[in-house]
Amino acid sequence: MLSLILVGIMIGAVLYIVSTILKYTTFFSEIVSTINRQEKRQETLAEGVENEEKLGESLANQVEQEMTYLSKLKVEIGEVKQEFRVAEKKTDKLEFQVHKTGKLLPGESENSK
Repeated sequence: MLSLILVGIMIGAVLYIVSTILKYTTFFSEIVSTINRQEKRQETLAEGVENEEKLGESLANQVEQEMTYLSKLKVEIGEVKQEFRVAEKKTDKLEFQVHKTGKLLPGESENSK
């Protein structure tokens, strides 16, 4: 009877050891598959980050070009305003001369600058 109990305990111990080993091997295989998935995800995210960096650089270049264009437009607007003021002053001068004398002075014309 004692030998049956010892055999039962030994079988139980062997089953426990096998069960424990299977748990750990299952755990390690799950970890390995999780690590593989995470590595693939890391590669995908790295590609996404690289693409976002390229997009950011592209947008920064585009903004820089737009700012340059805007500053050129501001300069051109200033030049046009100045030309407009000069033309307006000449127009006012000519209108004043016409109003004062009833005719233009020699050498002056409405089209001259």
